[in-house]
Amino acid sequence: MRKLTNQEDRDHEPLGGERRPSMKRWWMLLLLAVWSAASLQAQMQVEVKELSADVQAEQLIARLTHPYRGKTVLIDFWATWCGPCMRAMKSIHPLKEELPEVVYLYVADASSPEPQWRQAIEQIPGVHYRLTAQQSYDFFRLQGFDGIPAYIVVNAEGEVTYRCIGFPGVKALRRELTTE
Repeated sequence: MRKLTNQEDRDHEPLGGERRPSMKRWWMLLLLAVWSAASLQAQMQVEVKELSADVQAEQLIARLTHPYRGKTVLIDFWATWCGPCMRAMKSIHPLKEELPEVVYLYVADASSPEPQWRQAIEQIPGVHYRLTAQQSYDFFRLQGFDGIPAYIVVNAEGEVTYRCIGFPGVKALRRELTTE
């Protein structure tokens, strides 16, 4: 039996020159796709955490970010009635997919009625907290915040590296979240 030349071999390929992937390769691709989807799904979950009402303004950032030491954290202060807050969250969504290693904390207060807050957070993947009215007032006064949305970036060592009132844009947040 004679061996086929390269040209003859190509003449027997499926149309378009495409070769079928081996079964092993197909399973590897499927496994990678399932793992990627599971990782993205885990990042896109909604988690509600409690914060004690006795946590003082001076302790707030440390208490919120302590469980995430070693990771960069973006804290987003918002309210259900705040149109700019809601638009900013939609703008940030692709950034969450691009930077899944960042922890996204969302902090609202008693000015957002709890039923509306619970309904809204279903569409906002990340970790959610509610402050009391007094905690919110004291914290905003301490930080010099006079409106929302407001953002704080905390680095892996637990240090505040960025503060901003108003949505600074995705490029600015990306820069702040990726700066070592």
